[in-house]
Amino acid sequence: MRVLIAIHNLGTGGAERVASALATHWAGTTGVEVALVTLDQSPGFFTLPDGVARYALGVTGESHTLLQSFVHNLRRVRALRRTIKRCQAETIVSFMTTTNVLAVLASLGMACRTVLSERTWPPAIPLSKIWSWLRRVTYGRASHLVVATQRTADWVATEIGVAVSDVTVIANPVTWPLPAVEPRLAPPDGAYVLAVGRLGPEKGFDKLLDAFARIRERHPAWRLVIVGDGPLRTALQTASRANDVPLDLPGRVGNLADWYRAAAMLVLTSDFEGFPNVLVEAMSHGCPVVSFDCAVGPREIIRDGIDGFLVAPGDIADLADKTAQLMSDEKLRLRMGRRAEEVRQRFRASDIYAQWSVVAGIASDR
Repeated sequence: MRVLIAIHNLGTGGAERVASALATHWAGTTGVEVALVTLDQSPGFFTLPDGVARYALGVTGESHTLLQSFVHNLRRVRALRRTIKRCQAETIVSFMTTTNVLAVLASLGMACRTVLSERTWPPAIPLSKIWSWLRRVTYGRASHLVVATQRTADWVATEIGVAVSDVTVIANPVTWPLPAVEPRLAPPDGAYVLAVGRLGPEKGFDKLLDAFARIRERHPAWRLVIVGDGPLRTALQTASRANDVPLDLPGRVGNLADWYRAAAMLVLTSDFEGFPNVLVEAMSHGCPVVSFDCAVGPREIIRDGIDGFLVAPGDIADLADKTAQLMSDEKLRLRMGRRAEEVRQRFRASDIYAQWSVVAGIASDR
């Protein structure tokens, strides 16, 4: 059995983590040859085992006109098609919308199974009219579609017209314990509230700063720590000074498990998510969570009042109250943290890999 996994790049995102984890798992499966292809040519964040053939096509780049877009995407389709032929792939597993569309076009007329995967909430990332049309046309030609949540499954059936029987909901697997990579930084001493993610507007860290400022006087010894990099670093630093919020911005951290274990809680304030790995990661390390109940993701992970709190999206007052409740009650934090660890079983990697193997047509694992 020959499997080709296709994705735009191997950056630090959730889809990239799942793609690399599947490649690693299937590379250790009897009778399976695995290759992974990226549209860009950078080595990426995730390391693949020696048994996985790696193809970096280097066909990314911006298009400034409709003609340029057509030429660039034709080049990408041809490069993908050559790779499919070279690997003699029997199954293609593709991740994210544009790569999914290109993978279906590249495999037209070939006797191979095409499994597409959406790991985000599609309405949160609007497409142009052309790409929306291409998605509708190509998704219907794919062998199967995998999504991260049931609400996403309902959406693709209703809005894109994919048959319900051709859609499978598969959550992201929990990785526990989370392996450590560079850079390894020691977490701060003392009590702190942790947030993790790209420092971009979609993560809502400005709302988290606002909530923390409201409870700052009641908990003067506590700090707010946001792990990650992005364009809003300077703006967040400025806002923290203006609101007298003690804020640490350590940047990217390779030993996140240590930070999860040391944190009193993790708070997620995203405007949208697909399936937030950061919640599962934190909970698997015994960290209770507070999260906005955005369209998809958190509700499939957090059991409200048991292992964390769900807050109505944008409700900063309730976010502050729930955070303060955990800050004030160590017994509650410990109780929720113990229940949070149950995600290790709820999203057990072996179960999730078995689901992926079924849709990919892989018969049996070691």
